[in-house]
Amino acid sequence: MRNWDWFTEVVVYPGPQGYLGIAVLGCFLLSFLIQGSLGEWLRGAGKYLSLGLSLTASIISMLMVVNFCTWDVTDTSSPPGHLVQVQWFAVKGLSIKAGILVNGVSVAMLALVTFITFLVHLFSLEYMKNDPRLPRYWALLGLFAFSICGVVLADNLFLIFVFWELVGFCSYLLIGFWFEDPASGPASQKAFIVNRIGDLGFIIALMLMFAGGVDFGLAEASLAVRPMAESTFNTIEEINTIWIGFFLLLGILGKSAQFPLQIWLPDAMVGPTPVSSLLHAATMVAAGVYLLIRIGFLFTEPVLDLMAWIGGFTALIAAISALTQNDIKGVLAYSTISQLGFMVMAVGVGSTFYAYFHLITHAFFKCGLFLAAGAVVHQLHTVQNGQEQHFNVKDIRLMGGLAKKMPFTAGAYLVFAGALAGLPLFSGFISKDGILIGAIEYGLSEGGVAWGPAVFGLIASVLTAFYITRHGLLIFFGKQRFPGPVLPEIRPANWTMRIPLLLLAIGSLGLIKYFLKPVFNTSSFQLLPHPAHGSLPETALMATFVALAVTGVGAAYWMWRSGNLGKQERTSEGILFRLSKNHFYLDQAYERRISKPLIYFAGLLARFDKHIVDGAVNRVASTVVRKDEGWSLSKASAWFDVNIVDGIVNRIAAVVLSFGQRVRKLQGGNLQRYILYALLGLLLLLGALIYLA
Repeated sequence: MRNWDWFTEVVVYPGPQGYLGIAVLGCFLLSFLIQGSLGEWLRGAGKYLSLGLSLTASIISMLMVVNFCTWDVTDTSSPPGHLVQVQWFAVKGLSIKAGILVNGVSVAMLALVTFITFLVHLFSLEYMKNDPRLPRYWALLGLFAFSICGVVLADNLFLIFVFWELVGFCSYLLIGFWFEDPASGPASQKAFIVNRIGDLGFIIALMLMFAGGVDFGLAEASLAVRPMAESTFNTIEEINTIWIGFFLLLGILGKSAQFPLQIWLPDAMVGPTPVSSLLHAATMVAAGVYLLIRIGFLFTEPVLDLMAWIGGFTALIAAISALTQNDIKGVLAYSTISQLGFMVMAVGVGSTFYAYFHLITHAFFKCGLFLAAGAVVHQLHTVQNGQEQHFNVKDIRLMGGLAKKMPFTAGAYLVFAGALAGLPLFSGFISKDGILIGAIEYGLSEGGVAWGPAVFGLIASVLTAFYITRHGLLIFFGKQRFPGPVLPEIRPANWTMRIPLLLLAIGSLGLIKYFLKPVFNTSSFQLLPHPAHGSLPETALMATFVALAVTGVGAAYWMWRSGNLGKQERTSEGILFRLSKNHFYLDQAYERRISKPLIYFAGLLARFDKHIVDGAVNRVASTVVRKDEGWSLSKASAWFDVNIVDGIVNRIAAVVLSFGQRVRKLQGGNLQRYILYALLGLLLLLGALIYLA
């Protein structure tokens, strides 16, 4: 049984922390409103306004972290303040409030999001400087950051869902930002539709909570659901709790790109690289894992077991898919799916603390990897435009030797790659090993098939070290493979790109655990579930994990040290290579088994509507009205109306007219004739009286 007491810090107090959270939201919302309405007028100054507002939000978030780290949790006389809440609306006695809930978990995530967002803003100054739609870009970044901060701070599931949908809408706009690219439209639509499938589960979960009388507030729901979550599921209410957790998990699988809803994320790389780094590091895809941690009390044992398997399986198949990708951002996209799988698996096996820790470390090194890739692509684009050469600037098979021209970027990349591979002295080594130990502990405690997630995770760890080493070797080392004299023209990244890379590289070192130690010592993190490692030889296990990572690095180095593509060409016809290259044909499977049958069924419905529904209507209409000389109901009705209805009326009128014409002759104006008519009438009257007498 997992520990459910970690959410007890939801006892909240009104205070300044909640208002500081509102200030963070206000900074990003203000950036969106100003750029959206005055961006064209502000021109060049607008980017510095957005940068300043993002920096302000980051500073406020850091102050909130410091406040929590220095607060004595035993001193209830001066609480730091956790909640700002107002009445929103009420439905059938259920009161819905809108509020800001700030505890150690949410404030650390808020600081991470705002810091990464600031670095992305800074990097974008150079990367997007020549884009013709800069005000739109800054406005969407502000709205995106506002949305994810809303997810982080919202105090109830209903409000979280509102921001959750806004995150999806912003991602749709940002992925399709360069809509001139033919690939942008389908990619943004794919991301939007797949996420709506997951969000349907979120909506169903909210409906079940409403029907079961469970409050949407995180604190209230925790108190209501936790007793049922620990029971044996013998009543309708307890079974309902299982379904609530299952459908919430479905929504999270869509947002965090987990099997079977991960197919949208690799295609999302068509957007600007800074957007990719923000989306993959600390915003959209991380929102799902963060919500898993935030609402962990809603997940029952069966759902958590399912979560562990899905996370482990996703980590494995995404790592396999990353092995053979040639797009510089495509490798990192599959890497993101895999690392998110580790986090989901960690929550499922009960290592929630390490899931959160890996969420933080992953944000640093994955954002750094994307920005390093963006710096490379930016320089290659510059050279390509200057020389009027045309080649795929994202194909790592056409690169090589870039470390000589971009040593700073290459050095930062090595730090990020070491963290992703899980090598010692880097942040990923600490967080990922904690997840793997938790998965092994889960297998030991549950036995049997419960070893599956641990096995998946161990294999994925080796493959992670392999594919990121291949990625780095083909980009920065070996001989240059550019078509033409490209390498001599490449220039190092400027300071607006170097500063974010430097700060992210520092955050990707193992020293980050000492900076985060005061945060993790707060009551929120002390209560997060840790795996019970007491029965495991942790030193031996960590040495094994290091050996596995080194094996992956060494194998990749042996195969790709000279940038030789021959081995890949020789294996390109193998079934394993094709499975990896095509992500196990999941897109094709969905296209063939879901999309095409749905389109075919939609065609059947369209034909039914056209030939049956519309046909019946048209047949009735043709029966009623016909343009040719044939018989129709309308013509019969017209004949009946003209000859019968109007005929009777007209005949009565003709009789009255004829009678009137005859009677009016009696009124000819001749006085003698009037006297004669009067005498005749009198004689007739007298005759009648005599006859009757």
